[in-house]
Amino acid sequence: MILIETGEKYALSWLDIEKTILHLDIQKGWTWEDDHTALAAINREIMMVQHDVYSIYQFQPNAAVLPTQLAGSNIKQLLLNTEVDNEAMIILVSAGSFIAQLMSLLSSVYSQLSRNASKVHTVHKIEQALELITQHKSTT
Repeated sequence: MILIETGEKYALSWLDIEKTILHLDIQKGWTWEDDHTALAAINREIMMVQHDVYSIYQFQPNAAVLPTQLAGSNIKQLLLNTEVDNEAMIILVSAGSFIAQLMSLLSSVYSQLSRNASKVHTVHKIEQALELITQHKSTT
């Protein structure tokens, strides 16, 4: 693991030496500003490499709670403004059923507007995320 940066509420690292899997560990409740800051760091890292990158967003206990301010418009903004061509997949781990359902709904609503919408997957465990990545890599 290669640690990139840490904040009060998250840690960002590469899980592999080849820099194909980015891991955002969301450690406790967050704000939309925290989210935008972390996503800017993720996008910066992805744009520094020329190959496909898989992003894992892992929510720790008590972190899978949406910030109170206008979730729908903030998620739409994230889907529309964070597209990076070589981001192959976005996987939410332990996001909780509400966030998972909201992301699924908004992904389908905004799928015509954003290529990121079809890249979003939700799983319960980090092992499932890594398995999804392995399966995707084997087909590309």
